[in-house]
Amino acid sequence: MQNNSYVLHVIKALKVSCIPGKASSTTSCKWMLPDRDEVKMCCAGFSTGNPGVTGISICYRNWEGEVLGTSAKAVGSSFKYIFEVQAIIEGVEKAISKGWFRLWIVSVSTAAIKALTSNKIPWIFRLQWERLLSYNICIRLSSIWMETNFSAVFLPREVLELLGFMKNGVLASLIFFSRLKILTLSISELDINDVFSVLIILFSWVLIGFSLVVFCCFGPLSCNFAVCGL
Repeated sequence: MQNNSYVLHVIKALKVSCIPGKASSTTSCKWMLPDRDEVKMCCAGFSTGNPGVTGISICYRNWEGEVLGTSAKAVGSSFKYIFEVQAIIEGVEKAISKGWFRLWIVSVSTAAIKALTSNKIPWIFRLQWERLLSYNICIRLSSIWMETNFSAVFLPREVLELLGFMKNGVLASLIFFSRLKILTLSISELDINDVFSVLIILFSWVLIGFSLVVFCCFGPLSCNFAVCGL
């Protein structure tokens, strides 16, 4: 509406209660580097819905600000809280495999950070998280704004766009890289149901192609036989 005296008098005459809106405020924020010999692990996820097709990403930086590596992949259909926790746990697992045992984990999901600090992990990740804690690792957790987690926020969206939102349980991932981005379909990361889905899709395409070849080669000949009464 037009915020002028006439409109305000009309609203007052109609006895309509006015609820003032919240004024926008500007808050400053900054991105900080980790301590010496510490690796900062930025985690993020992107989803087309809640639940929806989701992707997760992790970005690692050292205390000098250099990117040590980045990992991103599609994880199928999931809820926002679940894939945010999954991103952190898989990021820690990747860091341990690289020999990084001092981690500063940051995420845009406050709920995921609170779940880890209070040890209220979703049951599907509890055993995996307890196994990771058995290593001699030093972890500190922080929840940050999306604007300060730019290095990890846009990666899962890019993965889903490149894959065209792959369905049928097929998982594709951007493998761990330092300087080069490589898109790959990792069969080792698929469970047995996903492998069967891939094989069924490939077999269907081969069968369709073979049927088209047979029809193109022998279809006109069979029509001629039918016309001649043979």
